[in-house]
Amino acid sequence: QIVLVLSVEKPIRDIKGKLNDIRAIEGVTVVSHETDDDVIHRGDIVAKVKFHVSRESTRAITYIHQTLVPAINSSN
Repeated sequence: QIVLVLSVEKPIRDIKGKLNDIRAIEGVTVVSHETDDDVIHRGDIVAKVKFHVSRESTRAITYIHQTLVPAINSSN
């Protein structure tokens, strides 16, 4: 599990849709977030992401840097 603080440039109206985009990333199993509306409107979202690395030879930190973070950063 990793806890991410996602900084966004403008308020998100469809937070569930955005979290579903994260859930669609290969290896991600569970995504939850802080439900405080003030946080969402401020532009920071605290998300807990659980994942399962499919290959035993891949370390968790490698998955985070090579798969998870680039996929989230490239999302609109």
